[in-house]
Amino acid sequence: MKEPDCGLCREVSATLEKGRLDRKIEEIENFVAFVSAGPLTLGHLLITSKEHYISMATIPEVQFDELRTLREKLGERLTSAFNLPQTVLFEHGPSKYALRGGCCVDHAHLHIMPVRLPSTRVVSKIKKALGEPKIIESYRGLGEFEDGETAYAFFEFDGIRYLFEVSKPMPSQFVRQIIGKYIGRQYTWDWRQNPRIEDILENVERLKARD
Repeated sequence: MKEPDCGLCREVSATLEKGRLDRKIEEIENFVAFVSAGPLTLGHLLITSKEHYISMATIPEVQFDELRTLREKLGERLTSAFNLPQTVLFEHGPSKYALRGGCCVDHAHLHIMPVRLPSTRVVSKIKKALGEPKIIESYRGLGEFEDGETAYAFFEFDGIRYLFEVSKPMPSQFVRQIIGKYIGRQYTWDWRQNPRIEDILENVERLKARD
């Protein structure tokens, strides 16, 4: 099912306005990866479901293995293309009651980006704001929030997957703010105010050249 007013639904369906850049980098049966708007780093992508689900926790369980395979492929591709040692992932999973968990779009999407990051310090900062997380072994663990009743925040650093329940609204673009602090973009993390068109074009050019 698609939502006609959803920007990500239009993006994955390639029903783009005339002259708009196609940011798709990878496409498989149930997911698409494309260059993020206002990328926080070079190589910053979004992995999104083709169908309209409010979060990755609410996708059908049979799709989690496909999601893992795509994440692994993109991780190798991004670290190689941008010569960086690791990738980080995060998602702000909203509830169906619009407790957005800090996200800006109610369509399932995971951020993935290559970084050189002091992950222990970043995780400590997130824990200070959100409390202690649950460590999940695989993406199937997101299914704890499959009913869409509760917002959550998901992070993956150094192969460890952290899942936080969000009981009150988070600041908009919460994780972008934290990561931006450690990569020299503490004042320019907001994708709306800092669209970074040149970085988008470079990401598309460099990643599509490696197809």
